[in-house]
Parts: sequence; C-alpha cells; structure tokens
Amino acid sequence: MNHISSIALRRRVVGSVEFVCPRCGLDRGGLEVTVRRWWCLAHVPLVPLGDGGPAVVCGTCGHHCDVGVIEIPTTVQLAVLLERAPVAAVSLLVGVSSDLDSARVLDRSVSMLAAEGYDYDAVRLTAIVGDGTRETDRDDICRLRHELTQCGKYGFLHRVTGLATTEDALTPAHRDALIHIGRMLGLTIAEVRGLLAIDGERADV
Repeated sequence: MNHISSIALRRRVVGSVEFVCPRCGLDRGGLEVTVRRWWCLAHVPLVPLGDGGPAVVCGTCGHHCDVGVIEIPTTVQLAVLLERAPVAAVSLLVGVSSDLDSARVLDRSVSMLAAEGYDYDAVRLTAIVGDGTRETDRDDICRLRHELTQCGKYGFLHRVTGLATTEDALTPAHRDALIHIGRMLGLTIAEVRGLLAIDGERADV
C-alpha cells in the first residue's frame, strides 16, 4: 500500500469579529483564526510544522486577510468615533477653562454638535465631559487622525477653535489645548499655528 505524505493547513478559531473586508469593500462578520501547518501521512496530520500566524476570514466571501484589518473602523464604529471625538475636544477645552469660559464653551458646543446632527443639550453634555479630565479624550481624538483627510483635520480644528474664540481671541490655556488637539490629529505645529492665526484674524474682523 502506498502512503502519500503531504502538508495540510489547520485553523483554530480565536473568535468572531466585525471588520471591513478588503475584497467585499463592506462591513462584514468574520472569524479571527490561527493557522498551523502539519505534515500528514495518508491525510492524517502527524507532525506540526509551525504556526502561519493569525488571520481574519470573511464570513461572506471567504477571503483571508491580515489581522490588521480589525484596526480599520467599520461604518458603525466610525460613526461612533466621529461623534466621540468632538465631545472629547470639548472636554479638553473645558478642562482648561474658567467657570465663565467653560459655560460659553459648553453652550457653543451644543450648537456645533446639533449642526452636525447630534442631540445634546447643556445638561447632557456637561454630565459627559465633567471637569474635562476624562481618560478617553486623548484616545478618541488620536484614533480620528487615521480616518480624516488633511482637509477634514483642518475643518475639525477650525470648528473646535470656534468654541473657545472670543472677541479677545484665545486665552493661552485654550491655545495650548488646541495645539495639543491639532497634534493628536497628526497636524504639524506649523499647520496648527497657521490655522489658529487665521481663525484669530477672523475673530478680529
């Protein structure tokens, strides 16, 4: 009887994931798996030859891809992030504001968020941002840097700058906070300062 040796791949399911499938181009459900190569004799796996690394398998088209795709937000995750990031920016501005400035920032923020389609009132927003020391604020803004175009980043910084700008321009504390926000978005110091200067000139008009 002739015994035929071969190499087989066996996969072990790690868990279920929601991700953007590169082949489908859409949000899909799938499985995160680890793959191991086996030396087989007569189709019976006998000797493990090492792991091939983790992968994600699309539940719709069967495409195997690198687990890095999990880091790309799905449509639902991106929608949540686009709401959380401006609230995080508000929190950072509130954290460096006086009581009077804080009330003004929160009032303007309610109008800004409403214009973007989010339903907040002053009571709800105040409860969320608290005293401006939320640990998640930096993460929410940093995650957005990979999802916005350069123009999108400029627009985001422009909108939040308007929350703190008064007839007397920006306070030093607000300016530092806005520079910090711009840097978290991935903008250079020169870009941030240029945008703040332009917005300051508009406030003086």
